[in-house]
Amino acid sequence: MARWVPAITIQAMLEAFRVLGLDDQRLRRDANVPEQPLDGGALLPDGVRQRLWASACHEAKREEFALEAGLALPFGALGLLDYSAASADTLGECCEALARHFHSVSCARYLEVEAWPDGFRLALVSAEARDDTPEDDFTLGVLLGRLRPRVAGFSLTGVRLARAAPAGVSGFAQLVGAPVSFGHAVAMLCLPTHLREAPLTSADPRLRRTLESLRPRDEGGAQGSTLERSLRSCLREMLPGGKLGAANVAGALGMSERSLHRRLRELGQSYQALVDVFRREEAERLLLEGRLGMTEIAHRLGFADQSAFSRAFRRWTRMAPSAWLAHATR
Repeated sequence: MARWVPAITIQAMLEAFRVLGLDDQRLRRDANVPEQPLDGGALLPDGVRQRLWASACHEAKREEFALEAGLALPFGALGLLDYSAASADTLGECCEALARHFHSVSCARYLEVEAWPDGFRLALVSAEARDDTPEDDFTLGVLLGRLRPRVAGFSLTGVRLARAAPAGVSGFAQLVGAPVSFGHAVAMLCLPTHLREAPLTSADPRLRRTLESLRPRDEGGAQGSTLERSLRSCLREMLPGGKLGAANVAGALGMSERSLHRRLRELGQSYQALVDVFRREEAERLLLEGRLGMTEIAHRLGFADQSAFSRAFRRWTRMAPSAWLAHATR
């Protein structure tokens, strides 16, 4: 399971719960959600999300509550993801925008648009077993709430959920307006082929171009996206154990190695380049702090020994660590 969750997702959950009449302030306190405003890229421990779901579901006491909450989430609560999707020209482009920006609201799952002979599907994919929170129900509700109001004649051919079937399923089908089945490996919305080219009533080419032009600035830097911030937090924890492989890090982030590389490519990054940048920044920070010797710094950064660390540091700075520190502090 991912160790972190974007703060924007926690805030969205609280807003949806408030819309449905729950006491969002009490839920915030019960889940230990920070009271102070959080910036758009902030991360919170995943335990906050789990506690929030436990409290909300206990208060709501209905099986379809999470799906209902996703549908109730007001447009705009998810920032860039909402506006990029709504400004697309067609439903297909809207789905692609949702998948492209999904990393801003999830560290544990990713979204894929899949073509099938009988239509296309918006699939919510995770490389690890799901926890017992109704996250998939909520997320599919959020996605449906972004799609359905913007296409004339919108319909679903079905909804698949990963959760076990509840005692009563009619409430689910009524909410989505389509058959709902349970116990699937991947949760998804299933749509008919003809809707892929259906125009969006909210299409705004100028806004879409403006938002897309901001992606390099907002997402391209070493710390510019939620994914990269999560990756750096994970590296800080895993490097001392020498677990540098992309597969290990991807697993800790709750995704497949293939998905990690794909999402980094979308940001114009590579895994190895980010590891290199992170190690250099951490090396310089630890050297300047002056609390650790060279051997311990090498260990913290996942190097086999001090010599390997020194060689890498020379490659980064063209100076030995001791020489760089003397130069930096004189």
